[in-house]
Amino acid sequence: MDMGRRGHQHQNSPSVLNGKEVKTLIDNAWGVIEHPTLHEIVQMIWDFYEETCYRKPDTAWEQLVLWKMDLKGAFTLLDFDAASAPLLAGEMSGNLVAIFLCGVFGWTGMPSAFQVVNRAIRWELKQAGILTGRMTMYTDDCIGICLEENLANELDTVRGLCHGLLGPEAVEESKTEWGRRLTVIGWDIDLNLRLVTVARRNALKAFYGFMTVDLDTKVPLSTVQRWASWAERYGEICTYMKPYRRLLYGATRRLQCATTILLDQEVKRAVRLYGVLIALVLVFEQRFNRTMESFQAREPDLIIEFDASLMGSESSGMHPQVRRGGDRPTRSRWGAALWTSER
Repeated sequence: MDMGRRGHQHQNSPSVLNGKEVKTLIDNAWGVIEHPTLHEIVQMIWDFYEETCYRKPDTAWEQLVLWKMDLKGAFTLLDFDAASAPLLAGEMSGNLVAIFLCGVFGWTGMPSAFQVVNRAIRWELKQAGILTGRMTMYTDDCIGICLEENLANELDTVRGLCHGLLGPEAVEESKTEWGRRLTVIGWDIDLNLRLVTVARRNALKAFYGFMTVDLDTKVPLSTVQRWASWAERYGEICTYMKPYRRLLYGATRRLQCATTILLDQEVKRAVRLYGVLIALVLVFEQRFNRTMESFQAREPDLIIEFDASLMGSESSGMHPQVRRGGDRPTRSRWGAALWTSER
């Protein structure tokens, strides 16, 4: 088939298979993708530990071990129905056409299609008696927590299910890891220190990105957006980063159609500060990262309510006091007011 003329006609048009309409159909057919968050993974560890201590009161924190397992090839583990394969034919040079028989990277539908496999594995492994520990999945990465004495059985169970569902070579054995400190979805979780940190590789990448750009010349918009993304993500671990994120986002919003931006002094200082904070995250882990305890849901000690106007603001607070006997908590109130000098 001569694809030359047809390829020329459509080379600048958007791909129909990656359009918004297709994405809507995919979400309706296979469901919206929901990845586990870092908070949910850390909470999974705490839930398992507390549940195990309830069943076996002599369980020690030191008996816990993290593990992870990677599916080999991810999307390529799925096969297209033979009748549908031509719909994903791809044009190549030399008037050749490639027809993909298995999952491909680049089509909008593949992550959602694979999420069905993800959900099936998680559902099966959450059934009572299958695993002694807990597990979740982020796309093709299995992440779990268990007691060290049960580790071999946990890995064998997960591996056996993946092989049975996706074939005998579905697991990338070289990427199966376990230990008291493990890198998962870009974070390091350290059970010994009870600490969550930025994975070293990611931290070094961010440090390089913040510290090697000439701030006295125009900076590409994509670079500023990358800075803002890092600040948003790593601010969840190093809370000192949070107050300055608005400067980076504000710098991108001031642009109209420009692709580069000249930074003001305030933004420059913020960028250099972020570089220093990333270095501190690497060097002083226990001071500039986040404890696992801080991820646990807690009742607030103090609730502050604000009521503001153009002239000033007022605030009132509540101190929850729990009564004995399971009654509803009593609340003691206090108030304060701040007003402008013109009032």
